[in-house]
Amino acid sequence: MNPMLFYDHVLFEISSGKVQEGITMLAGMLDAVSAEPALFADARDALELHDLNAMLREDPLFAASPANPGSDSAVLRLITSQHLHADVSSTGSRLFAASSGLTLSRALRSRRACAAARLAKAWQQGRQILLLDSGILQGLDTLAGQDLSNITCAEAEPLNRAVLQENYGASLRLFAGEPEALLQGHHRFDFICAPEIADRRDAVQLGSLMQAMAAALSANGQILLAALEPSHFGAGWRRAYLDWQPYCHDAAAQLAMAKAAGLSIRSYHDETGCLLWSELAHAGGANVLGGTGS
Repeated sequence: MNPMLFYDHVLFEISSGKVQEGITMLAGMLDAVSAEPALFADARDALELHDLNAMLREDPLFAASPANPGSDSAVLRLITSQHLHADVSSTGSRLFAASSGLTLSRALRSRRACAAARLAKAWQQGRQILLLDSGILQGLDTLAGQDLSNITCAEAEPLNRAVLQENYGASLRLFAGEPEALLQGHHRFDFICAPEIADRRDAVQLGSLMQAMAAALSANGQILLAALEPSHFGAGWRRAYLDWQPYCHDAAAQLAMAKAAGLSIRSYHDETGCLLWSELAHAGGANVLGGTGS
């Protein structure tokens, strides 16, 4: 396959008003070559040189990573909130609608929505909650102004902490640091909500973090994780279009981590097949929260 000729076709489709068809074709091709390093590198290099690149730059998702190098927060915030600035062009809005409608984008939105629902339920039950992914609070306007003193949120970025304090009030307990530092304390939590942290930890780091979470978990507490599957839909599109390189963890790897941490684990896929949800508890402990992540 000649990538330049393929991009000619994608550009024609988008220019003809078939934006969803063009973006879907592009994502499919990038996924198809993602398992072959040489083919993927050729496809990505060709995309940078093709006229299609300039058009795609109007999509805020395509432009997010170059504007925020080394950070996945901007990409996740855009995909999950779907909030665009007023200065986005009409072409950019149509491109964004198409790219944010792809399978992986839907999976990432669902991950935040499901985790937020579980968080809200645990809060209503008065559980002691540790939130390791502050982005989960995005969209949970029902908690603004409530007594959130049973929620501790680890957030290393000062600006993010300031926004959280402004949006949710002083009762939300904010920890200024990485989760590993917080988990070294003597606190015990009934619900540890960490659905996005596996993206940012390799297998060794996630295994160590799981052991630290186990030590901070109450006798009948529960941990909620969600990891991208290694060969998930949209993997090639994610790498080339979003320039996002999260760590991925399969069921076997998570099972081994859980056993090493002395935890039982129940895992299940989301409806898109992109994500593996995992609920962990002390071996023999009761599930105090129930519900599903899908």
